[in-house]
Amino acid sequence: MTSLAQLWQKRFAQFAKELGKYGRLIFNDHFSIILFVILGFGAFFYREQLVRLQAMDTGSIRLPIIVIAVIILAVCFQLGKPMWLTKDSDKSYLFARGKEWHAYWLKGTLLAVILPVIILLAAVVLLSPFISLVTSWSSEQLLLLCVYLALAKVLSFVLIYLNIFTLGLGKIQQPLNQWHHSLAFVLVLTSSFLLPSGPWHILMFGIVLIGLSAYVLWALTQREQRLIQFEYVIEQETARESTFYKWIAIFADVPHLVPSVKRRAFLDGLLENLSKRLANRGSYMYLRMLFRNNAYSGVWLRVMLFIAVMLLLVDQLYMAMILGAIGHLLTVVQLVPLIHYYDAHPFQQLYPVQIAKQYQAFQPTMMIIFIIQTAFYALVWSFIQGFNFTWLLVAGTWLATAALLTYFYIPLWDRKQNNKH
Repeated sequence: MTSLAQLWQKRFAQFAKELGKYGRLIFNDHFSIILFVILGFGAFFYREQLVRLQAMDTGSIRLPIIVIAVIILAVCFQLGKPMWLTKDSDKSYLFARGKEWHAYWLKGTLLAVILPVIILLAAVVLLSPFISLVTSWSSEQLLLLCVYLALAKVLSFVLIYLNIFTLGLGKIQQPLNQWHHSLAFVLVLTSSFLLPSGPWHILMFGIVLIGLSAYVLWALTQREQRLIQFEYVIEQETARESTFYKWIAIFADVPHLVPSVKRRAFLDGLLENLSKRLANRGSYMYLRMLFRNNAYSGVWLRVMLFIAVMLLLVDQLYMAMILGAIGHLLTVVQLVPLIHYYDAHPFQQLYPVQIAKQYQAFQPTMMIIFIIQTAFYALVWSFIQGFNFTWLLVAGTWLATAALLTYFYIPLWDRKQNNKH
């Protein structure tokens, strides 16, 4: 009979295999280059903002920096969920294995918290120059702050685990989840940042963590005296898997996730008008895929919103040009596989289309997406620079990039794919 330790190893190996498979699909050559460019932009932006803020009056920027730092750290604190690798059918073995499940779920909790802690600590290190500039936390106290935040994250995960035994904070019908933990984290962190110089900002945070740690250690000794809330375990594990695959679906196709297709009647007039200008049944199909299928419309809409937010943070001409170009590149790299998405469809087999015409049908539809994105970027950039020659130059650069990607990159990609087959 398989032990729970062996069951854990088997399920974790399966999860690691899934992670590796999707990781290879996501971090392909194109995405690695784009990620490298984004990191380069981020490093430049980080240095520029740090130099600019250091030259400003500390009193006038203190509150905004604290608010932004707390929001960023709270978002990082919210990331991750315990990984319990439990199926609904496991209930049959629940009472047969008894307290062996305690270690099974605790192992998944402590293993799953490693990556969120690393992300949280990376955020603290990046924000530390800003934090030390406007709060009582000096750069010499950075290590202690990292220890505090890492401990807070671990305690949050263990409290979620203790909800299985109704030993977490709150009743099991309405247990305090990660959102409640993040809210408490925000309150404690903000208070610590606002306290004046002296030991109080350290002591206050430390006292909260010591009290919480004492409760958690006591609660861990009480597990055997409590009933296991198995439905809670299944609910949390289902939510974790759903979140994991939703993130993966942004970058790659997930077979067992069926994306929703919505008519979006308010677009009927626009789609009909555009379809008349695209005298090709392939273009007719691609146009509707890119506007009505959530899996594909979500790609270019998310990229558009992300780049728009980044544009609000820069005021340099060339940085705006680079950001818009990156947005177009991110869009086309993720959408260009649609050219051959329906190659195996019976309709395509009955009424075949020449290979050259497939990518030619995709080009004008892709250009429509680029024009929409460019118009949105230009609108956002107008809030920064206004309508002037600079605005025209940036918008023209984005359109030129769109044309290059449409009429040079897409045929090149398609030719490369055809050579593989």
